[in-house]
Amino acid sequence: MTEPGTTGRRGRAGELIVPARLFSDASPGFATEGELSIHASTVSFHAGDAVTELQVSGLVARVGGFDDRTLFLSHPNRPGVEIATSDPAARAAPAIAALPSLAASRQSSRGRRSRFWGCVIAVAVLVILAALALVVGLGLGVGWLRDLF
Repeated sequence: MTEPGTTGRRGRAGELIVPARLFSDASPGFATEGELSIHASTVSFHAGDAVTELQVSGLVARVGGFDDRTLFLSHPNRPGVEIATSDPAARAAPAIAALPSLAASRQSSRGRRSRFWGCVIAVAVLVILAALALVVGLGLGVGWLRDLF
């Protein structure tokens, strides 16, 4: 059973099957829609009669897209080919979850996110300080703040 809100399903051989897109240097700017089958030792992209198979050994996984919701899979033996899926069940598949590159990608994603929020907080503090300085400056200029001291 997959997580609620996913479209992943189990195939006859027990593999996880999720919707995916194949990007290739052979057709730049064009993605082929199909299904990704995740087995213990291979991942296979099926679009009609065409099948692209990548070995799990050496597979490179990274997260990206909006809020790091998309999983991208590539293999050094197949340069110029990348498979993408937004189904969270794919990340949870044991063969994919065990990839060291996925753990590294998730860690770098957390770092980018924490730096982003750190910048947002710093800008908010600067805006508040600038507004406070403006109020104090206007108050001194008008004189009402001078009367308080």
